[in-house]
Amino acid sequence: MNTYVDLVGTTESLTAEPCKVCSEKVKCTYQVEQSYIALLFLPLFPTKRTIYRVCSNCSARLKVKPTDQDYAWVNETIPKRFNFKYYWGIVALAGLAFLLWRWYNSVMQS
Repeated sequence: MNTYVDLVGTTESLTAEPCKVCSEKVKCTYQVEQSYIALLFLPLFPTKRTIYRVCSNCSARLKVKPTDQDYAWVNETIPKRFNFKYYWGIVALAGLAFLLWRWYNSVMQS
């Protein structure tokens, strides 16, 4: 089992904020990433959503904590939504399990 990460969306902040690395007052970009677990390249389910603040001046990438004031704003701007990409592996494995079950029953009845 492997963990993969997708970039879900980006948005730019409304106000200029001081960067924690370079101390310049710039408009930061927020990046939202969705990680998911995959089994042999079959995505099974999403695990966590991470928000990063990227400084446009020094390109520093800092993780946004849930207690930050912009965390709720970014979650409203880029909402969580159901994406079939993260669940089609479960559907494929369920279909394969059903076919194996049918094959096993036919072999056992013969």
